[in-house]
Amino acid sequence: MANHLAGYRLSVKATDDLRSILTYTAETFGEDQAERYVAQLKRHLDLLSQNPLLAPERHEFQPPVRIFPSGGHSIVYQEQADHIFVVRFLHQRMDLVECLG
Repeated sequence: MANHLAGYRLSVKATDDLRSILTYTAETFGEDQAERYVAQLKRHLDLLSQNPLLAPERHEFQPPVRIFPSGGHSIVYQEQADHIFVVRFLHQRMDLVECLG
């Protein structure tokens, strides 16, 4: 499989997660910080799109996912033929088994 993928796609839950992250960060730390934080998440998505094998595959979840840390969150994704599919953006304090199980 090629290392370079066309990009990323977000699940409905991942889109909701991203909105919640933006809202919470803006309300708690201000709009500028929220924009910087989301920009960091997007940079990591671009990095993962270019290097989808960067995070190890986690077989304890079905279907298996890859989990990449980004700031205070984890990007949970699956490698597809031509993109990565982002399943969730989860805060690192969240219980992965509960959220992904």
